[in-house]
Amino acid sequence: MGYPYNRVDVDSHMQEKTDTWTSRMSKAKWGDRIPHVAERDGVEEWVIDGTPTGSLATCPAVMPDRVTWPKKWEMIPEGVYEANARLKYMDHDSIDAAVLYPNVTGPSGGRFQGKEPDYEADCVRAYNDVLTEEWLGVNQDRFIALTVPPYSSMERMVTEVAYNAGKGHRGVVLVGTPNLRNLPHFSDRYWDPLWQTIVDCGIVASVHGSGDAPQSMRIDQLPGMEWRRSSAAVAATGFTMHPQYLMTFLFAGVLDRFPDLTFVSAETGIGWLPWLLESCDYAWEKGRLWDHGLPNRPSDLFHRNCYVDFWYELSAIQGYRDVIGVDRIMWETDFPHPTALWPDTEKFLQRALEGVPEDEQRMILADNPIRAFNLG
Repeated sequence: MGYPYNRVDVDSHMQEKTDTWTSRMSKAKWGDRIPHVAERDGVEEWVIDGTPTGSLATCPAVMPDRVTWPKKWEMIPEGVYEANARLKYMDHDSIDAAVLYPNVTGPSGGRFQGKEPDYEADCVRAYNDVLTEEWLGVNQDRFIALTVPPYSSMERMVTEVAYNAGKGHRGVVLVGTPNLRNLPHFSDRYWDPLWQTIVDCGIVASVHGSGDAPQSMRIDQLPGMEWRRSSAAVAATGFTMHPQYLMTFLFAGVLDRFPDLTFVSAETGIGWLPWLLESCDYAWEKGRLWDHGLPNRPSDLFHRNCYVDFWYELSAIQGYRDVIGVDRIMWETDFPHPTALWPDTEKFLQRALEGVPEDEQRMILADNPIRAFNLG
């Protein structure tokens, strides 16, 4: 009998510890290029490949005032970066399992893409090994790991994906726009070995939130905007980007060629799904795309292959869940990011699911992620 999952958080974040890379990468080979934490003007920050990032940890939700970004490592609660301590947060919210996405590595794992091949490979292997050793090693039933792949070659990519699937990873997190990173578009057959490897391993492909989108996809914030307003605006724009990523997969032919591929849209919300699916179907019909290499209606592909998740939305669950498909919706907390439900997770969840039949609640909170991530 499998683990008794009743509530699965399909998007939380693992904050990389200060020794994530320094303890796993060769000092003789990479020197100070190894990602590490350094102090500048009294503030600690990550330095990657010799370049300061200006950030230490993304965990405002668990800070005392719920808005502060820590300036010193000692300010960060242990549950942000340590597995046993994280379980206590999860127990507080009655969460049986949590899917882990990166922080420093990029929410969609794109931080090291474009670096020289060996450097990228060593960096992502260190991150993936931390997931395997320090999170799955603590509890492989309650933590769900997603591999960050190296992008320098398809051979390296599929090797890393298969290796970590063998270690218990349940999926791969991908950047949303490889075509803006000197890589082929996801519609290119170049990616077919990756899709086949994902299917063969029985894991999922996922794009998280903004997909590590480049600044060219974002509208610049107003000059002089107070940082809290700016942060709120950035959080909201995530909902405007992911429809483009999902639309790409629906029209790229990927899901037609790989009918067993599971695609997960993480930290995206769901309120945009009805109009996106309707507009995709309309364009598919008007263009008679079944005569041009796309035999399946986009909404049918979505309902067969894709999952989306919500956290603080109320209207979409109450009004649109039947249009979206209750069997395609999952739930997340976004812990410990700025929009995370903590510490009022239970209150938010009760409001969101008020009036939703118990069998549908069970699908959203447990059955759908069990099926998507192959937790059975």
